Amino acid sequence: MTSKNIKSLNFISQNIAWDLIQKVIDKNIKISEWYIDAIGDSNYFKNILYEKFKNSKIKFTVEPKADSNYPVVSAASIIAKVKRDKYMYKLNLQKKKIGSGYPFDK
Repeated sequence: MTSKNIKSLNFISQNIAWDLIQKVIDKNIKISEWYIDAIGDSNYFKNILYEKFKNSKIKFTVEPKADSNYPVVSAASIIAKVKRDKYMYKLNLQKKKIGSGYPFDK
């Protein structure tokens, strides 16, 4: 793999976040505010979101520890972790040797 193909985890996470926002917009679901736990530099990412979705009237709150400051982000984090754990459990039942991704897991 050349360095041109390497993408940071922040870059991948940011792309997933704006893809999700775009899918919601495409389904004509009206959400006026998005709360996002900071992915890298929060101001940089917030500016990208406002630029990418400048034709929408969405308000973006992007900050570190958003899961501690906004109950909706805490709830989303819990749901995401439960879904991930269920998915990882299914993979392990299929004899896939994949850890959970947590530092304590081999």
